Amino acid sequence: MNALKFLERDGWLTLSEALTIPSRFKFEIDSTELYKVQVQYVKYDKLIKAILRTYGGVFENYILINEYEFANKLGVPYGRVVELLKSLETLEIASYLPSTDAPQLTFLQNRVDYKHLYIDHIFIRDRHQVKGEQVNGMIDYIEKSHCRSQSLLLYFGEKNAGFCQVCDLCLMRIHKESQRAKIKEEIKNSLLFGPKSLHDLIDSLTLGTEKEE
Repeated sequence: MNALKFLERDGWLTLSEALTIPSRFKFEIDSTELYKVQVQYVKYDKLIKAILRTYGGVFENYILINEYEFANKLGVPYGRVVELLKSLETLEIASYLPSTDAPQLTFLQNRVDYKHLYIDHIFIRDRHQVKGEQVNGMIDYIEKSHCRSQSLLLYFGEKNAGFCQVCDLCLMRIHKESQRAKIKEEIKNSLLFGPKSLHDLIDSLTLGTEKEE
């Protein structure tokens, strides 16, 4: 999809969004040759006459058709009409494009040799740089961030944002700061009773782990 969007940007093709496009039909032979087909293949005669009576310009351009409409006019099942239309296309008498709701790809230029295919290398380089910055921003957000909200705001250009105090990283930092303050206070209280060796001091503490202490 990204490659198609890139080619669309450079004017090689257009890619429509998914939407319902009615069936389209066009005769690929002139009226004289078509009459011979009606005589030679009787099974197509009623359908061809119905198409010619219902639509104009069917020899010059694609026209929108409704298979159900022809099924009612001819008194045959819908599937039979589709079968006849596909058969006309197989015989190269007509072109039949069934209804679709898939995205449509339209080429805007004639096919060119790869040696003469122009590709905007500067645009590719710039997009590569932007994507690299986006990836690095995501890595920083996951691995190096001190505050989720601050990191997001910094990514979008706001450099002076403070800590949000509510994200998981802020809550972890607040808890650690609170824990250190409590440990510091406990150490001060413990030393009020006299000097202690480092080992005895650590053993006397009730808060935190050895790493935190």
